[in-house]
Amino acid sequence: IEWDAMQILKAEDLSNYKLTLSFIIAFAVYCFLANLIREIIKDIEDIKGDEVIGLRTLPIVAGIPATIKVTVYLSITLLVGILSWLAITILGSGLAISGTTSTVIAALLLIIPLVGIIIKLTMTDEETDFHAISQYWKIYFICGIIALILLT
Repeated sequence: IEWDAMQILKAEDLSNYKLTLSFIIAFAVYCFLANLIREIIKDIEDIKGDEVIGLRTLPIVAGIPATIKVTVYLSITLLVGILSWLAITILGSGLAISGTTSTVIAALLLIIPLVGIIIKLTMTDEETDFHAISQYWKIYFICGIIALILLT
């Protein structure tokens, strides 16, 4: 019975399903990467306490400079993903659920703060206040929620 129902689906319904699934997967990957980066930054922020209780976090094992490089590389990966999504959307593959204007605004909400965070990360050293960078990520999450609203 289920197979018969799948055969009845129109091509348009299947296309909408694929579009929705693609959007959900893309946004899930975005959320995962953004949260992973923020958690690594929180580990840098909490390094002294983590050392006291004997945790083996990335900043403790690899050092703060190497951990900053990891966060910068992950952030650039996230940025490239967003730019790729925007390029595909503008070229008309249909990944955007809303109109082009809201897609561009949503992309800018994701790109501009991320570029600022990447710049801030590249200018940090071991004396930098990572609490401020962690707070920027919270603002970035809010931008992501607004982008999600614009895209749905």
